Amino acid sequence: MPRSRLEYKESPGYTKTEEEIGNDQEHEEFIVVTEAGVIHEMEKCNPNKKFYLATDKLICSNMKKNTLEKIRDCLKNNTNQVNLDEEFMTKAKKPLIKMHELAK
Repeated sequence: MPRSRLEYKESPGYTKTEEEIGNDQEHEEFIVVTEAGVIHEMEKCNPNKKFYLATDKLICSNMKKNTLEKIRDCLKNNTNQVNLDEEFMTKAKKPLIKMHELAK
């Protein structure tokens, strides 16, 4: 039975990298609470470990719209830029900083 994230790590807000999971010698099974597409990369980096989605509802339909071809075209043609005003960026920065603090 896989351990819950709370049992495994003191801070449930912390996200382990694929490398950190691979270096984890104590645990072989993990419950993942993030977008479902992330599991593929985790399995690829850690073929001897098992990963379980906490729920099958962890799908981001907007993330599924991104493709390598679309990203290439945006970079190549300098299109689909998102311009944000300073006030919005200042407000958006606060939760990003908090997430990085939790990851330490």
